[in-house]
Amino acid sequence: MPRLSRRALLAMLPAASMAHAFSGPGKARPARASKTRSGSARGMKVVVVGAGAFGGWTALHLLRKGTKVTLVDAWGPGNSRASSGGETRVIRGVYGKDRIYTAMARRAFELWHENEARWKKNLYTRTGALWMVADSGEFVRSSIPFLREFRFAYEEISTAEARRRYPQGDFAGIEWTLLEKEAGYLLARRSCEEVLEGFLADGGAYREAQRASRYPAS
Repeated sequence: MPRLSRRALLAMLPAASMAHAFSGPGKARPARASKTRSGSARGMKVVVVGAGAFGGWTALHLLRKGTKVTLVDAWGPGNSRASSGGETRVIRGVYGKDRIYTAMARRAFELWHENEARWKKNLYTRTGALWMVADSGEFVRSSIPFLREFRFAYEEISTAEARRRYPQGDFAGIEWTLLEKEAGYLLARRSCEEVLEGFLADGGAYREAQRASRYPAS
């Protein structure tokens, strides 16, 4: 049978039918007893392919809603082949005119604080982000209404004041600056690993480096 890419496999099979596709030798981590399952999703079976940022959190939230979830990844969470890999990611609220990303960032902050407390792990470090604007600043300025709407603390700073506060910076050609106070960095690889650990602790099942050995006919 020819090898299928993940994209091709997902196009062929609905997620529910894939729940029976993974078997045989390979690295499997058993589910643990769940303490959080509830809601109308109980009884559903779902396979989530990919244990990166989107896949890991999707699997965890489905599990917490009562779905029986198997999470699969060829290389493991936060691996160097994945877009969610690497050591750090900047988390911020400034996204120009794209309000949806500022809204998602606010929700992400809430979820990280909630789950850091749940897991007793420190994954996010608040540092602030200084936006140094050399042009009209449309990208940053258009974000300001959304920063206000979603309660992101910020401060507009003149170039002269920025030079005084941050003498290590080069402000040549900078027209103005904006300090985004809640911005910081996330430990990306470790965060993917912690999401998986939380998923397992809540009763999820994980398969790594396994092939789908058979495919339902329909």
